[in-house]
Amino acid sequence: MAVQRLPRKSNSATRIGVGALIALTLSTGVATVVNLQAGEASTGPTASATATSDPSSATNYVLSLNAERRDFSNAKTREKTLSDVLPNHLFVVGDAKAVPLGTGIVFGTISEVTPGAAYVDEANGSESVAFTSEDADWRVVVLTVEVESALGEVSGSSSVSIGMVVNGAADIDRVFEGYRSMGDIVAILNGPGKYEFNSSVYSVRQNGGLLGLVSADGDISFPALPDTKKFVGDLLTVSDVLAEATSPVTVTKVNRSFG
Repeated sequence: MAVQRLPRKSNSATRIGVGALIALTLSTGVATVVNLQAGEASTGPTASATATSDPSSATNYVLSLNAERRDFSNAKTREKTLSDVLPNHLFVVGDAKAVPLGTGIVFGTISEVTPGAAYVDEANGSESVAFTSEDADWRVVVLTVEVESALGEVSGSSSVSIGMVVNGAADIDRVFEGYRSMGDIVAILNGPGKYEFNSSVYSVRQNGGLLGLVSADGDISFPALPDTKKFVGDLLTVSDVLAEATSPVTVTKVNRSFG
């Protein structure tokens, strides 16, 4: 399984800078959270979260990790806007079949966060290790999302399991609490089949960057992106997305295969 990861020993100055960017994005968008105060990674990660003083700070922590991973991977993607990943917006290369970008979109609430798998990177690939191993270079945590609305292949599902990759140096207790305290979310999916430890788990496009937040009013933001307003475009709310997904199918021709 090829998954690109952050350096195991993350630079704390970089992490704080990303946290400040996240806070700025959120404070000017549809949700408000406090600045992330990035601490040192735990030396003995555990599978269950412990309480911190501010749940929104924990949420900001995982959002900053997602932004770091997306930026580090330098992912090249077809989608420029949220509209591009709707299931009725298809893309075609040459004489191939027109297909959507990704598998679907899910709106809901994270009801459970559980250990998935952990790996050490070796010369010939990645070797599985215990989830709590201090040697892990990266881990996958599994989010169970209770579905409120869904589009594409996940339409009609009552729950969806999503895998999120985190740097091995991340504080896993804060990761667990951050996802548990995230509230209503939107996730634009790939898969399933990416994660060998559980073939039913979906992944999130742009290496986790397209896991976003939904406010109490239904407004959408993607804090891990460099410009969430540009990506969202005219689809500002969940209702906007669901309505746009009922419009006629469009097909866009592209000149080369998907990256």
